[in-house]
Parts: sequence; C-alpha cells; structure tokens
Amino acid sequence: MTRAILKDVTIGKCRLILGDCRDVLPELEGIADFLFCDVAYSLTSGGNAHQSMGGIFAQTNYQNDGLLMEVPDWEELGGPFFRACKPDADAYIMTNDKNLFRAGLAFEGAGWKFHNLLVWDKVRANSEPLVHEEPRIHDLHVERPRRSEGHQ
Repeated sequence: MTRAILKDVTIGKCRLILGDCRDVLPELEGIADFLFCDVAYSLTSGGNAHQSMGGIFAQTNYQNDGLLMEVPDWEELGGPFFRACKPDADAYIMTNDKNLFRAGLAFEGAGWKFHNLLVWDKVRANSEPLVHEEPRIHDLHVERPRRSEGHQ
C-alpha cells in the first residue's frame, strides 16, 4: 500500500480504495473497469431545519457555508479519472444539483461521454423529512467513448 492509499480492500473481483483521488488515481492508470466516486463538493446550505444537528454538522463544527473539507475543482478531476480507466470503463460520479452541470462539462471536456443521469431523493440523516423540498442527489453516469463510435 502506498502513502496515497489509506485503505485497500478486495472483495471478490472488486477493489475498494480509500484515499484522495487526486493522489491515488495517478498510480492506477488504465486499470479500472469501473469507477465510482463521491467527490468532495460544496454542499447546498440548509435553512429549512427547525432543530440543531449534531456530529460534523453541529454549529460548533460547521458554519453552514457548504464547505466541510477541501473541495477540488471539477476540471482537475475528469482527466485523472479518464486515464485511470480501461477503454470500455464506465464511471458514476456523485454530485448535487448545484454542481451537476459544471461536473458534466468538466468530465466531457476530459474525454468522457455523458450516458445517463440518475437522481435520488435524499432525506436528512435523522430520517425526519424536511419541512419543504427535499434535496436531490445526482449520480452522473459517464462512459469512455467506444471504439465503434469513431474514437481511438
């Protein structure tokens, strides 16, 4: 295990790696059959909650500014993701509605082809529904262009 890979677990044919993708992916060029990543991105600030939250979202830990950690630019991620994957690989990239279009443009600019958008409704961690509209989380499904589509 390298310094970039904090944890490396293999289950059957599936390899799960914990680490900062910007550090890990250069070590994995051309080997991934599939890539799933929940990239750090700015959160949509709340405002509908009528109760205090705990843990990392407690007022003493989080200022409701959308930033829980360092957030990389989408434009610096598409290329390393693309290079880590085999020519016929797919990727699912999680984002929220505020980052969806920028993420999509960044990944298409790096060579990915948009395939599908998966949307799921998310409720708060404490399972109580929000007073108003529930946030939506998006999985951006991108794939490498197939050779039959005229790409190398």
